[in-house]
Amino acid sequence: MILTEESYINKNFSDYGYFDGDEFSKKSFKGCHMRAMDLEDKIFRKCSFDDCDFSMTHFTGTKFHGCTFLNCTFSNANILAASFEGCRFTGSSFVGCDMGGASFESCDFSYAILFGMRYKKKDIFGMNFTEARLNDCVFAESRFSSCKFTRAVFNNVSFEKSDIREAEFSGSNLTVCNLHKSKISVSQAIMLAESMGAVCEDFV
Repeated sequence: MILTEESYINKNFSDYGYFDGDEFSKKSFKGCHMRAMDLEDKIFRKCSFDDCDFSMTHFTGTKFHGCTFLNCTFSNANILAASFEGCRFTGSSFVGCDMGGASFESCDFSYAILFGMRYKKKDIFGMNFTEARLNDCVFAESRFSSCKFTRAVFNNVSFEKSDIREAEFSGSNLTVCNLHKSKISVSQAIMLAESMGAVCEDFV
């Protein structure tokens, strides 16, 4: 299908299966269905997606720059080798997604729902997971810089062998996470101890 309009509302693109063209800029989609589409190797710049369904869609090699995804659904989507730079996923849901080779930089996952995210051996920069729900996620052997997990809700999340010293975890319960051989800061160690009931005092 050729995207001739700047804005689409409640459009079902699933029947078309793909978009003609390689690059799309400043397009707006609201309440649209893009289930099981093939968006492989497409480029999207400053596009907005509001309440759109990307379930089972293929994003292999797809690139998103400065795009916004509000309350979107990515159930069982194939995001393998896709790249996202400066994108917002506020309130969006990722369940059963293959993110093995995906790249995220300076992205905002505030209030998002992430089930089964596997993001290992990465340099993770500028990511915001404020008040996100993370279930069965693995961030092992990674380094976090300027990242926020403020008031995030963790359930079976692994930071094993990761460097999380530059990540913010205020209001979150790190004690339920796998921190085996992870590097943490002194302030994070104190926060962990206090959350387990310890009284931390300064000694001269």
